[in-house]
Amino acid sequence: MKIKHSPHVIWDVVDGETTLCQTDSGELFELTETGALIWSVCHENSFDAIIQHLQVAYSDVDPERLTADVEGFIKTLEGVSLLEIEQELSHG
Repeated sequence: MKIKHSPHVIWDVVDGETTLCQTDSGELFELTETGALIWSVCHENSFDAIIQHLQVAYSDVDPERLTADVEGFIKTLEGVSLLEIEQELSHG
């Protein structure tokens, strides 16, 4: 699967805080430091590439827990239309 930022989201980092705005609804979302890191590597990356990047940043976290937490976070952002998930088609 490929993850990308929704075209209906604008975002900025101010004083170290990452804030996202869903332009359709006008809702604002503030991300934690970890959430901001996930957001920064999400655009046009595969889920596996995102996990690999975060395993480097959080090498002390159990890989299964990290994967589950990141997957949950991505699904939450998808649920509020901040991220889009494209399923990759298998060739064959």
